Amino acid sequence: MKLNFFKYCFLLMIVAFSSCEKVIDFDGKIPEPLMVVNCIVSPDSLISVHVTKSRFFLSNSYEFENVEDAKVVLVLNDSLQEELEHIGNGIYESKFIPKPNDKIHIYVQSAGLKETESTLIVQPKIDIISVDTTWVKIEYVNPIYDGLNNEIGTRKFIKVNVKIRFKDDDNEKNYYQLFVQKKITEYFKINNGEIFEQQLYNQWDIEYDDVVFGNTQSESDIFGQSSSNINRSFNDDLFNGKEYTLSFSTITSVSEYDEGKVPDYKPASREDLEITLNHLTKDYYLYILTANAAMNVDIFTEPVQIYSNINNGLGIFGNCTPVFTSFYLGEYNMSNYVY
Repeated sequence: MKLNFFKYCFLLMIVAFSSCEKVIDFDGKIPEPLMVVNCIVSPDSLISVHVTKSRFFLSNSYEFENVEDAKVVLVLNDSLQEELEHIGNGIYESKFIPKPNDKIHIYVQSAGLKETESTLIVQPKIDIISVDTTWVKIEYVNPIYDGLNNEIGTRKFIKVNVKIRFKDDDNEKNYYQLFVQKKITEYFKINNGEIFEQQLYNQWDIEYDDVVFGNTQSESDIFGQSSSNINRSFNDDLFNGKEYTLSFSTITSVSEYDEGKVPDYKPASREDLEITLNHLTKDYYLYILTANAAMNVDIFTEPVQIYSNINNGLGIFGNCTPVFTSFYLGEYNMSNYVY
């Protein structure tokens, strides 16, 4: 059997990586740990800060040590000051409830560690102008079978194209993130006649085909938008100061049963699509991109340093201001609950 030249080289490379292994003792100086401060601020919610210590990359431990004795101080709009309460596990909680356009400065002190600080301005909510949908029937269908493998109907699929129109602020550069999920609510009648409800969430059958998410056929660098951008963050380079229509799609289905063959073993359920469009600070946007890129490295790529805006330390002090909308996709057997 002959191997072409490229396959031969590839096999040699695999052998080289798997067999040429050498243990090198580290004889340098282990650096002192740094304070690691992580906090994502959201309007109308209490501020929670997690403080830990960094660990050396050659450490055998996979755990980060919580800092339980820190002094965490927030300054709101250069005037109102509050020391956060430690509630355990290195988490410090504020009584502040920030509002859009608030300026927040954070200071963190702990014995034996450098004092850290950072600043952010809470981003305003996005003005969503409209949400439009187009429902397109897909020719592909699946048969539905009962427990005895008898065909009792068909499942027809529908593609739902969604367009969200919003206005970008032209006074500054803006950063966004789209989060979409299906919420499936199932209803069961229990023995005493009461209805039991459970909710399931699905984020995986959403197709992000908008240009702001990049070329889905190829990879790009860590500050580009590509199919590897699983967090769906983007900036306003293509529409600065203008209205923009953001598009994505999902698949739903309709079950049609033969006369007299509607099953009684499936609970009543309804399906809703939940959409959150987040307005991000630049620091949080860069953190998301670099963290995502760091998760996608392999032996052929350079390591990616995750972005931090904590002075004299590590971590992220960022802001995510969400605007939420949802709409109904469909339901099953809502008029006749089963259990």
